[in-house]
Amino acid sequence: MKPLNKTLMTSAAALMLVAGSAFAQDTSIESDTDVSGDLATESTTMNSDTSSSTDMETDDEELTAQSETETETELETDLETAADETGEAIEDTAEDVADATEDAAEDMEEGAEEMTAEAEAEIEGEMESASIDSDLEAAADLEIASLIGTPVISQEGNDVGEVDNFVEMDSKIWAVIGVGGFLGIGEQDVAVDLEHLAVGETDDEGNVTEFMLTGYSEADLEQMEEFDAETATVIDTSSSLRAEMGS
Repeated sequence: MKPLNKTLMTSAAALMLVAGSAFAQDTSIESDTDVSGDLATESTTMNSDTSSSTDMETDDEELTAQSETETETELETDLETAADETGEAIEDTAEDVADATEDAAEDMEEGAEEMTAEAEAEIEGEMESASIDSDLEAAADLEIASLIGTPVISQEGNDVGEVDNFVEMDSKIWAVIGVGGFLGIGEQDVAVDLEHLAVGETDDEGNVTEFMLTGYSEADLEQMEEFDAETATVIDTSSSLRAEMGS
């Protein structure tokens, strides 16, 4: 029995050795597997960190590019806005200058029209003042010399005197008429505006033979102040009333 027990013990010891060796081998394999897993995990972590770092760098680059783009866009917008405002300011200034020029031109035109109207009014006034009354038209173109000495009657047909001369006084033409007296004695010279003198009669040749005084009575003439020759200018007797009134 002892050899058999010994043999069994020997076999058991051998099995234990084999089992231990196998266990050790399994343990080593598991350890190697764990280490390999840890390395793989660490590698994955490192790869993840690297990827994260790369992603961060990419994000930073994208943010930087986006920021630069936004800055450029803002600058372009500011420049465009400034250009638009400058253009509008220039346009407004040009419009203001154009409006001012137009207003000045209109003012000048209105001023010229007013001056023209005033000048025309003055000319018309002068023409009206220089025009010959229809009642005096027959004597307008005759020599003044031929009119001097012509008898003057009142509207009632009474003799009041005769024309002694024609003079210019206060920018108007006046007839100097000698009134009253007898044969020149006691006669008084008075100045009568031509508006109050009319042709009474003419001869067949068109010469004026009689003037008629209008607007004044004989009593009015006698009450007039005597004509002062120093205050008037005698008209050239070779001229005519129309020529003198238009000069």
